[in-house]
Amino acid sequence: MAKISRMYVGQTLYEVRRQRMGNTTVSCGVLYMIKITEIDPAGEWVMASWNNNPSKKNWQRQADKWRVSKPAPRGERFGVPNY
Repeated sequence: MAKISRMYVGQTLYEVRRQRMGNTTVSCGVLYMIKITEIDPAGEWVMASWNNNPSKKNWQRQADKWRVSKPAPRGERFGVPNY
């Protein structure tokens, strides 16, 4: 869990989400890299970009799902790492 008070600009965080593999019922865990671009001085929100997309405002509730260290894959499914 990442707290906004401990974040700094330029930091890379990670989020794991469940996602379907194409047009099937098979799902796997997908790893997203999050880069912090701006932090609110009051510590209420951060501007962050996922996979080098434009930055968006995120509140503490969204940042609670982010991880500081990169998680290791739990296995592999159809040649794709499963997180």
